[in-house]
Amino acid sequence: MTSEAFEEAKRNGIEDGVIQVVVALSETDFRTAGGSLQQIEFTPRELDVLRSLACGLANKAIARELKLSDRTVRNYLVTAFAKLGVKSRSQAVKIIIERNLI
Repeated sequence: MTSEAFEEAKRNGIEDGVIQVVVALSETDFRTAGGSLQQIEFTPRELDVLRSLACGLANKAIARELKLSDRTVRNYLVTAFAKLGVKSRSQAVKIIIERNLI
């Protein structure tokens, strides 16, 4: 997580403890999920987007952080949500944190 993303997360009201957990998770390079999601594989870029999502960043902020277009971020999220079997950002964050996917 870059210092810019860290500061943006703080501006968005994300607690320091949550930010530290996300930073620690973002330093882990998981490529597959555990448990019942074992067969799911994420591309490195999908993982980057999911890490940023877990930090509480909006699509535009994720796009800026990763130097992608808003539409590309949306497409990565749609693909990741389908792989996770979820329909919302909050469901996705819940699963990726519970299962240590990022």
